[in-house]
Amino acid sequence: MAGMPNSLLMKGTFLGRECMNVREKIARVKRFLGISWPYLLSHHPHCRTFQDDVLHLGQIRLCAGCFIAYPTALIVISYSLLTDLAFLYPWYYYILPGFFLGSFQLLSLFGKGERFRHLIKFTLGLGIGLTTIGVFRTGLHICLSLYIFYMLVMFSGMLVNLRARKIEKICEKCRYKKDWYHCPGFGKLHQDLGREGFL
Repeated sequence: MAGMPNSLLMKGTFLGRECMNVREKIARVKRFLGISWPYLLSHHPHCRTFQDDVLHLGQIRLCAGCFIAYPTALIVISYSLLTDLAFLYPWYYYILPGFFLGSFQLLSLFGKGERFRHLIKFTLGLGIGLTTIGVFRTGLHICLSLYIFYMLVMFSGMLVNLRARKIEKICEKCRYKKDWYHCPGFGKLHQDLGREGFL
């Protein structure tokens, strides 16, 4: 490196460190995903209490809500667009039934049973699909339609938060008292994440 200006040496050293930092960050993300990927597919404790919320694909556990509702919504939207069904009726013919079907999600706060929960997630998917079609069929400017869609997503997030709070209350009644670091359902995840410095 003789004869190379100090500024280039400093720049090369800086870039080398930056590349190392990027590689370290990528490796850290890989470690995180390697530990948590089962819980990203099914974000419920490995516990008998939550078996109605989980689909089993061999040894893989899938969140019933995510893997029933969202694919159903995508199928509704795709089918409606491909068959022109999305353009046959005024926008409120889609939004009103969509709201009605989506509101069934509130029943999941009270009902129990695997088939019941799966049916509720299916109707939620139908509701999401129809409401999405209706919002973008209103004839409003695309920016305003996107804003309305965003607000509806935020509203659905409130329902998800209610469901999350119910899960917390269930865990509070457990003998582990929501101690997810030691309970069998979440313990391994929290311990592995803690060991790697993520918690």
